[in-house]
Amino acid sequence: MNKTLLFVCPGVDYLDTWDELSVKRNAMGGTETMLIEITAALSKSGYRVILVGDPDIRHISADGVEYISFSDAVREYSEVEFDVGFFYFIENIRNFNCKKNILIPSCELIQENGPDFGKNVDTSLFDKVFCLSDWQMEEIFNEQGVSIDKLVYVPNCVGYADLYSNALSYEKENAMVWSSRYERNFEFFMDMVYPKIAKYYPDFKVYLCGYIDKNRYVSDKYKDCNIEILGKLDKKTLAEYQKRSKVWVYPNVGVNFDTDGNWLFHETFCITAVENLLARNAIICFGGGKDGITTTLEGYDLIPGGIFKEYETFYQEDKEAVANCLAGETFRCLQDENYWRSKVNGEAYQNLKDKYTVDNVVKYWIKVIEDE
Repeated sequence: MNKTLLFVCPGVDYLDTWDELSVKRNAMGGTETMLIEITAALSKSGYRVILVGDPDIRHISADGVEYISFSDAVREYSEVEFDVGFFYFIENIRNFNCKKNILIPSCELIQENGPDFGKNVDTSLFDKVFCLSDWQMEEIFNEQGVSIDKLVYVPNCVGYADLYSNALSYEKENAMVWSSRYERNFEFFMDMVYPKIAKYYPDFKVYLCGYIDKNRYVSDKYKDCNIEILGKLDKKTLAEYQKRSKVWVYPNVGVNFDTDGNWLFHETFCITAVENLLARNAIICFGGGKDGITTTLEGYDLIPGGIFKEYETFYQEDKEAVANCLAGETFRCLQDENYWRSKVNGEAYQNLKDKYTVDNVVKYWIKVIEDE
């Protein structure tokens, strides 16, 4: 395996300079952590790997991977032909010469184009397009005119999964960690689900962390709620809070468009769900809906999502029904220890706990790389 691989993802994280040395101590998003671990695994498999990061990235070699800024990479590698190039943004493909080009659609690219992805994104430039879930493949790409031959399922992986190996040794609290994006129904959860839980479990606590730019607003609006704003957490600290929690409640149902006409999307894969699975928390969300959680948590006992099909017309009565479903399942997990244990130790956990490790997921990447 003497091929040279190029990963181009400038701006994937515009808040932090990132590389293998900093991911362990800084707050990193799922994409950044996944790339750092996958590229290291590919390097160990015998490939030469170059990872092009944001403008401030240092030009270093770490864990067998060469990290370089976009501007430096364009200057140094403009005449180099790479075997395979992986791109998160369409425009970057014109800066490099690769025998095989693969698009890994960034969240920004998906969110900007929404259901018009196939019309707006010129996928003819790429040999393959990665999809993180069946939903992403069917709903966003295949139905929008992208050839099925271009699509390939490559799941995400959980960075530093070993941090969760001792999860059952923790004393669990009536608590949950919200580390997803704020716009993914956080206010709906706090306004309509949390009050129903807190009415019977006043000690129920919500830890809020991640890239949240509304901490002051949240602090003021929910000052009477049992919520602790943690800000950005490194992977180890995040895992500590997740392991001491007992449930993970996620209202993955709602509208496709906000009031300004911007297309919203829920989790295309949902690393957070897998983290909470590994942390031995009961996962409380809907299956069969318009996001990738159903694929990611295949076999897990999720709330049937087929009862809420009008995603573009999320009526008030639907919201109340959704809140009641989520709160009711949370009650059951907090009240019934045996039921909670069936959720966190069940067959689905046994089947999924190793599925999204780096060692397993890197096999998908190698298959695409070596496929002629």
